[in-house]
Amino acid sequence: YGDHRDLHSFPTRRSSDLGATSACAEATVNGLTGDWHKLAGALTVPQDSRADVPYCLELSGAATGQLVIAHLFLRPSDHINGADPDVVKWLKEARLPLLRWPGGNFVSAYHWGDGVGPVEQRPTLPNYAWGGVEPNTFGTDEFIAFCRAVGCEPMICVNAGTGTPEEAAQWVEYCNGPVTSTQGARRAANGHPEPYHVRHWEAGNELWGRWQAHWTTARGYPDRYLQFALAMRKADPSIILHACGAPVLWGQAWNHELITAAAPALHSLTDHPLIGGDVSRNTDPLDVYRDFMRVPDVLERKWGDLRDEMARAGVRDGRLAVTELQMFAHLGREAGGQTERLNHENLVNPATLGEALYDTLIFHAAARLQPFVELVTHSATVNHGGGLRKERERVYANPCYYASRFIADWAEATPAKIELHAPTEKAPIILPDIRNAGGGPSFGVVDALASRAANGDLLLSLVNRGTGGTVVLKAKADGFAGGSKAEVWTLTGPVPWASNTLEQPDAVAPVRSEAEVSNDTLTLQLAPYCVTQVRWAARIK
Repeated sequence: YGDHRDLHSFPTRRSSDLGATSACAEATVNGLTGDWHKLAGALTVPQDSRADVPYCLELSGAATGQLVIAHLFLRPSDHINGADPDVVKWLKEARLPLLRWPGGNFVSAYHWGDGVGPVEQRPTLPNYAWGGVEPNTFGTDEFIAFCRAVGCEPMICVNAGTGTPEEAAQWVEYCNGPVTSTQGARRAANGHPEPYHVRHWEAGNELWGRWQAHWTTARGYPDRYLQFALAMRKADPSIILHACGAPVLWGQAWNHELITAAAPALHSLTDHPLIGGDVSRNTDPLDVYRDFMRVPDVLERKWGDLRDEMARAGVRDGRLAVTELQMFAHLGREAGGQTERLNHENLVNPATLGEALYDTLIFHAAARLQPFVELVTHSATVNHGGGLRKERERVYANPCYYASRFIADWAEATPAKIELHAPTEKAPIILPDIRNAGGGPSFGVVDALASRAANGDLLLSLVNRGTGGTVVLKAKADGFAGGSKAEVWTLTGPVPWASNTLEQPDAVAPVRSEAEVSNDTLTLQLAPYCVTQVRWAARIK
């Protein structure tokens, strides 16, 4: 919006970087008026321009005047509906099956109607969860388009904080209703006449937590859930609705109240195993790692208890959905004059190799409990915890991305029974979140899962989570005629806190090798701190 004068735009190299002040590309925007309207153009950067140099976009008027800009989007020409094509490529290659949105704490004060319709008409509002502002440029339609570009299924978490059951039902209708419905017609008017057929819906995020807008109590949530369930299922009876469960490590009272009060209307409870807590800086970093390696065993036991409680209460075909997942340890108090052994460089966290092992162990636990654990989603996509990182317009992967990519090979595979003999190791139990979890401190150094792929191959997923070095594993498969070699992919590093960086994006990345088979026995060398994926091809008859 402006007066009748022209506007010039040009990116220029910053003088602090190259000493250059001349424009490398420029364009003139003509036709400004006193009315609001959209303008579009292109800037072409010379092919010999350095990709690693920051650029600055400047706007200048040809003459003195007034100008108001509501939005300015500077995007590469190969963007995909506004999304980074590299991010889309990475997620597509991982065969990501499902993506949850709008995610965590933000949703408890998010009103979906603010994020649909023409972008220039959407309000810019405070972001109550994370601070700053929310421009609402990425809403429901953009999320569905992103999922379709990635090739995954969408999952929507509704606002059960400041939102209402009626608002949530309207959201369901907007996504799934026919064009003859009120919200279906609204979707069509926004350019999307065909229903989106969103199956998975979540009734609120962490509403047991005081950091959530309009959080509630264990006795308060069942009533809220029943109202949301009634309204949302009326809008579309075919949806899969996940109730907001509390973490099984400490949320038994919340989950018990919910199961008792709402059993006939329940299908699935959610869990967010964001486990860790504050850890003293004089702690041995390997002790933090050992504790995390024990956590999946504890979760598997407690998830089994939850499954049994749901069944006793009459929940039909009860399920669990892990809708957020990350290591969650934080540096605590100073060392107090003692030697500081733990710091940001050696604390295992979502960006490190340790997270890849941790996630894989949880995938194993989920598979052993199938079909009870219905889905697992990591609470990160880009630049939040583990997953993908984007710095200076470059995208690279955290190690846990590869763990997810490994397990994608197991789609449509049939789990196989295994018998595993491996040494054990003890966890020191220093993480605050697992001190009262119960059970012994020991865990098996090697954890394993086996399945038969759709083509008959035998798949093995193995984790060497011990700290004692390389483990030699010998595998025999009864009733399986395998070939003389097996394909092996290994993800490992020198320490469990190894990570990738912009300068070394492949420091922790999968390495392919082959393992020999002799006398129907497959012998594998499992490096320390490793996730190993094996495909033992069936012998050709």
